Amino acid sequence: MQYKKGERMAKKIKIYLKFVSDILEIVLILFALSWFIRTYFFQPYEITDNTMSPTIQTGDKVCIKTFNKESSFTRGSILIVSNNKQLTAKRVIGLPGDAIEIKNQYIYVNNQLIYEKYVVESMKDTFGPITVPENQIFLLNDDRKDRADSRTLGCFSVKSIYGRVVVEYYPIKEFQVFFGFLDI
Repeated sequence: MQYKKGERMAKKIKIYLKFVSDILEIVLILFALSWFIRTYFFQPYEITDNTMSPTIQTGDKVCIKTFNKESSFTRGSILIVSNNKQLTAKRVIGLPGDAIEIKNQYIYVNNQLIYEKYVVESMKDTFGPITVPENQIFLLNDDRKDRADSRTLGCFSVKSIYGRVVVEYYPIKEFQVFFGFLDI
């Protein structure tokens, strides 16, 4: 069966339009999926201060887990929290009900010394003992010279949590995954 020239052209146009509509459908599905994941699960974030030095530096880019944020952390997790309407990174040291004390340059949680391999310069001050209230967490900076943490600001509400840092992806040579456990 021979097709006329016009019929062949119409068939080619129909195939081309089907191809374009399939591509558009895939692009829209990928866009919707990425929007959903970014909005409800993971979100990129750029560190804006040096409070977590040397673990994370100013300008480093991290991926934060934003879903189930009020219960998705453990002692040692790095969180992005709201501090006077400004987002900042801090490390979880104490959970609700924990007794926190800083003495002789070391931190004790529930009277047990914690090992912090990420701290370069230990604290010179003493603090506590205090008991972390319900629905609150005790947060410290890895840069312990910067005292804008729970030592001076008090415990943070779990409602102030914006997300938990799960991956540092930039700069690439600093790539690391954060599991968030402290050795006690």
